Amino acid sequence: MASALATSAIVICGVVVAIVLFQIYTGAEKSSAATIGYNGVEYDDMVARNVYVSVARTTETIPDRNCFGVTSRNMDEFPHGLARSIAQADNNYADEKQEVQGNQQKTTSSSDVEGVSNDQAIALLQKYHFNATVETTRQNFQRISDNAYTFECYFGYGDGGQYLMRVFFDTYYPRYVRFVTVNFTASNGGSPAISSPNIVVSSGDVNATVLFVNKLGSAVRLVYEDPSLLLSSSNGKTEPRTSEKTIPAGKMFQVNYGRYSPQDKEDNNNDVDNPHNNRTFTYTVEPYGISGTVSYRPHPSCIDSISSAKSYYAPDGALLKFPAYVPDGYSFACGVHASNYSFIATYANDRLRAKFQDREGAFSDKFLVDGGIRISYNNFLIFSGWDESLLTYDKSKVPEEWANVTGVTIDNINGNPVILGSRAATNSYGQEVGGKINTLQIFMDTEKYYIQSSLPHNELLKMAKSLG
Repeated sequence: MASALATSAIVICGVVVAIVLFQIYTGAEKSSAATIGYNGVEYDDMVARNVYVSVARTTETIPDRNCFGVTSRNMDEFPHGLARSIAQADNNYADEKQEVQGNQQKTTSSSDVEGVSNDQAIALLQKYHFNATVETTRQNFQRISDNAYTFECYFGYGDGGQYLMRVFFDTYYPRYVRFVTVNFTASNGGSPAISSPNIVVSSGDVNATVLFVNKLGSAVRLVYEDPSLLLSSSNGKTEPRTSEKTIPAGKMFQVNYGRYSPQDKEDNNNDVDNPHNNRTFTYTVEPYGISGTVSYRPHPSCIDSISSAKSYYAPDGALLKFPAYVPDGYSFACGVHASNYSFIATYANDRLRAKFQDREGAFSDKFLVDGGIRISYNNFLIFSGWDESLLTYDKSKVPEEWANVTGVTIDNINGNPVILGSRAATNSYGQEVGGKINTLQIFMDTEKYYIQSSLPHNELLKMAKSLG
């Protein structure tokens, strides 16, 4: 899920969420030590947020709306990656301009400007007159309300081309993924201390993001081994590189340790059973010299029990259901944490366990054709970032949506719509490999279960009726 959700945060800021948008730029206001020249926007509130800068070519050129111009002579005054991003935006424009004509889209696809620091982004906002909006959202698993800020400015470059620069400071709280909190605070004796100095995080969306919160009375500097910046060492292993971030008093900063990707030569599969994939990252809080560790542990490649699967998902508010009834001789075989809103489980008998011993085979359609059972779970509320206002899923509309689909039967279990159907077995490339797989989808209030097997539909119905 992490990839499904690997959409750029610049795109996310354009999605309509439970937000309040209002203009906050006042051109006459001069910046001070506290503000950056925009009503209600303080420097301290911008400096530790994740910032994203992008550039897109406009579909219509209106020179009067430009707030600055870029030339070969002043390019050095802008972030280093801007020239490359403009070139990519031009390529996107060339590829898409025919498609967007007439659909009132103001730009073609954007290109991210890599490597822009918070201070560089703030300097741009202070120098030029961007239009700004604030988004108030609680799109995080603790549903804490926070702001995110978008600043937009048109500019000209080259032979009359016009572009839109967007600077986006995201909410402090990670969207879509669970996080753990580490507080910098005072001990009982009044000395600076760390609330949880040594924590363990897991890969993916389980709890890989750490939110460092400065509850001390002054700014601190977090010096940390950065999981996203790796250097090769002489022994062939990867070693983290140190980064720094100033966190003002009362503010916070997030580090996603799930971005660590082991590249050890011995084995680079991301499995908790592989000891080479476990790593401990250190950090220090200056000027106090207090330190802590974050130990990274990939989650299991195969969750081997129902109780373990439930414990993985319960903190997200996902209360997984499992069938009390399974065909004679079958039992839970393996569960995969696909994302924090998606889980896949297989059920097998002794014959299937002996035949499909590797995980790849057990999650193939051949396994299903041979009588294996796969149950997939998707939670749409978690997919929307735990924000009910973004939840477009509505189980009451399912019968109408499937009414004209051929080859399916619409049923109902305890007020939950059920769709019975079948499909051809395929390989990982989508090519048919022979055999038919029966399917059952049951739509509950905010979640869906999808049961697949070559077993008869009546067996799948018994399992669906026993989910609990």
